[in-house]
Amino acid sequence: MGSKGANKSFDYNLIKILDAVILSGNAAMAAKKLGITPAAVSLALKRLQSYYPEELFSRGKGGLIPTAKAVDIHQNFSQVMKLVDDTFLCNSKKDEAFQITLLGSDIVESYYLSQLYNSDIFDRILINHFTVRNM
Repeated sequence: MGSKGANKSFDYNLIKILDAVILSGNAAMAAKKLGITPAAVSLALKRLQSYYPEELFSRGKGGLIPTAKAVDIHQNFSQVMKLVDDTFLCNSKKDEAFQITLLGSDIVESYYLSQLYNSDIFDRILINHFTVRNM
């Protein structure tokens, strides 16, 4: 596994565990939220760590402290989880006609979307915006 990145053997359940740990701040609270044991959370974090050469968490007084890499991964995974959740929403064709999805840089968000916020378009149209990161 190592630095090869995600492949067919990647366990996508690890995304939910990372999300729960980052949002709750420690493995015990994440385990309670997910309905699993803290040991299972710890093992899942070790499996997730095996995919990345950088450390994802450090231990602090209050629990696990996510590194910058873990926060970055979490932001990307959060977008994926939102997309998956959106597939379960009951959207009619009429609703879809009033949705726009944008993929762009911070400039798109700071300039162009701010122009749209000042118009009355948000009363009628839902705009989803995802950022692109330079690798």
